[in-house]
Amino acid sequence: MTYNIDLGTKSALQLCHDVELACAELYRGFTALFKDNGANFLLCLKEAMEEENQARQFVLLGKLHHSNVNQTMQIGLWEVKVTLVHINALIERIRVCPPSMEAALRIAIDLDSELNELMMGKRVHFSNQSFKGPLPAMADSGRLDSTQKAFIRIPAA
Repeated sequence: MTYNIDLGTKSALQLCHDVELACAELYRGFTALFKDNGANFLLCLKEAMEEENQARQFVLLGKLHHSNVNQTMQIGLWEVKVTLVHINALIERIRVCPPSMEAALRIAIDLDSELNELMMGKRVHFSNQSFKGPLPAMADSGRLDSTQKAFIRIPAA
């Protein structure tokens, strides 16, 4: 059985991909700011790499959607667009006025919370159940927890 690819889903997947890449760019900006502090640099680099991995997952979801493996994804285009605008504004703000490590971690925690809220309950429904297991849930509270712990553990540089 074949299905038509819903343009709204395709657009939402592309926007989610763009959000993840924008988050990675934000964390890469933090790595440049804190390159002289090993722990802070590594934390920001790890976050950037995780965001890039999430972006790759959205590319995979797009390919699976194109192959009619997944049927639906419940997420609103408007929500994702607003989030992308917000992240791009953050990137510009840190370019103009670089934050302290404490402020950068606060930005990261707030952003992770916003993304978790956006993704909470947003699930991809697969028509072929064998594809259900390999992809992790989109909301990742574990990363938020690790960022919050870093906020407590790492002194401001």
